[in-house]
Amino acid sequence: MALPATRPTAAVPPPGGAALSADQLLEIYYYLRLTRTLEERLVALYRQTKVIGGLFRSLGQEGESVATAYALERGRNKDILSPLIRNLGSLLVMGAQPIEILRQYMAKADSPTHGRELNVHFNDLEKGYLGQISHLGDMIPVMAGIALSFKLRGELRVGLVYIGDGGTSTSQSPSHTYSSAGSYTAQLTVTDAARAIARANALAIIVSTAPVPLSASAKASPAAGDAPLQVTFT
Repeated sequence: MALPATRPTAAVPPPGGAALSADQLLEIYYYLRLTRTLEERLVALYRQTKVIGGLFRSLGQEGESVATAYALERGRNKDILSPLIRNLGSLLVMGAQPIEILRQYMAKADSPTHGRELNVHFNDLEKGYLGQISHLGDMIPVMAGIALSFKLRGELRVGLVYIGDGGTSTSQSPSHTYSSAGSYTAQLTVTDAARAIARANALAIIVSTAPVPLSASAKASPAAGDAPLQVTFT
């Protein structure tokens, strides 16, 4: 399927959960198919070693990104979202162009960040998307601050943020089952009674297409203590 030169236009989704029109359903399908096609092109470029850094697909999960972004009010200085690496579809819905994304993944000088950043680490606040920080959950307080600014200014605008696979855990010995193949990052944070914080180096988790989901867990010793706190991970 060739990438369309222009996208179809449709009205903002109706309020109150009313049924979508045929034009809106067609537009949603357009973004689903555009996301899949663009990622297939990126995979081809990755295999040709033309993609700089990693490539993270949303295969089978395009609907999450497209549907959530489609529910927002789009346009200049309207609602805003912050995607993670597998939310490419949300960027396309908000107005990001496929050529921009291709250049960004290949670190081209004419990419949105002029080759300084990779994949979906780029902004267009007027169109309504804010580049993400890699660590899962870190954009939640950022978006909370943006939403607070909307409230203080009396603006009827929405802020949407994606937390990412697995989210966070406060369990003493947490574990998580990775059901989809891909590359993931996990980080352990420990605090003491005085709220001193120590963080472990990020752990890279590589999940293959094995038929049985891969489960990963980590231990830290000690898990609490006075700062500076040296933690050993196993």
